[in-house]
Amino acid sequence: MNPSDPQRPVYLISPSGAVGEEAPVDAALSHLRASGFEPVLDRTALSRSQRFAGTDAQRASVAPLEGFRAA
Repeated sequence: MNPSDPQRPVYLISPSGAVGEEAPVDAALSHLRASGFEPVLDRTALSRSQRFAGTDAQRASVAPLEGFRAA
């Protein structure tokens, strides 16, 4: 990526299984930033309900920020 290019947004969700406590989330976010991306962690991405990434309602409520679109 050319350093003069604007940062590219990446919206991160957890649509199924819960993210484990040992998951290197901060390292992943740092790596994405260093690679020229602008990561945005969904407000429910680190939620937990049993083995799932939040309740059904939380996982269904994932709503990207204004300006984000599926690629």
